[in-house]
Amino acid sequence: MARTVARLSPKDIASDDAARLAEELRSATTITIGAETVALTDEVRSVLSKLLAYVAAGQRVDVVPVDEMLTTQQAANLLEVSRPTLVKMLESGLIPYEQPGVHRRVSRAALDEFIASRAERRRAGLEALAKTLEPDVPDEFVTTR
Repeated sequence: MARTVARLSPKDIASDDAARLAEELRSATTITIGAETVALTDEVRSVLSKLLAYVAAGQRVDVVPVDEMLTTQQAANLLEVSRPTLVKMLESGLIPYEQPGVHRRVSRAALDEFIASRAERRRAGLEALAKTLEPDVPDEFVTTR
């Protein structure tokens, strides 16, 4: 079952404060929480700035582990497809899943891999389509009515 590790929303921090913190983090080298001071790497600084920028824009941010197992509805929501469509994708072998009992479970890592491969397939398809266009032929309007 999915478990949210951390959730940050505009209810937790005001948009103005989140925007100010995101801006300050862009140039920060350390962060102090309580008595603990930690050096920030470029990657951590970037992630924290983006997280706060989303909150400043009024969006909620959830941080979950990559190896987390999701329900089919949660996976469908992440892919922005219906649950029946996701089930068809699972059963056709597009995305690996587990079915320990009656319910299917999809790992977040498998979804991330599918999303990355889908983006690559789209990019390759668009490049192939672009190669079919003849640069010497001008674009023309086609009247449909």
